[in-house]
Amino acid sequence: MAPAEFTCEQCGVVFQGRRGRREYGPYWFCSRACWYVWRRAQPAGKWTTYSRSKRLFDLTGLACERCGVPAQVRHHRDEHPTNNAPDNVAFLCRACHARHHLLTTHCERGHEWTPENTYVHPKTGKRQCRACRRMRRRGLV
Repeated sequence: MAPAEFTCEQCGVVFQGRRGRREYGPYWFCSRACWYVWRRAQPAGKWTTYSRSKRLFDLTGLACERCGVPAQVRHHRDEHPTNNAPDNVAFLCRACHARHHLLTTHCERGHEWTPENTYVHPKTGKRQCRACRRMRRRGLV
């Protein structure tokens, strides 16, 4: 497949590249540096789920739904951080949020958190259910 010609959105340079390389949405850039300069000029909150979520759910003046102290964290009830539906987001203080995640006894599919069934990711420290990991690898989930 022959390389296609694209025009950089930031600097206007015509460059050759493979389809899918340096594409950010419908835009093309000759380098990561050009993308970064262009991205910094865009309105805040336009490109990331986190910034959109942060804008939608300003924590100023909100109280923790469990204990009533000022809320510091947005908790996603279905455990999917990209689902920012208002009924899926709970406002909690850090202590209640940590307590919620540490006191669960079963994963979201109902497998018990036992030492034999719990995998702790070495880089993130996040725990994962071994039974669910096996199911994902086999394509059952």
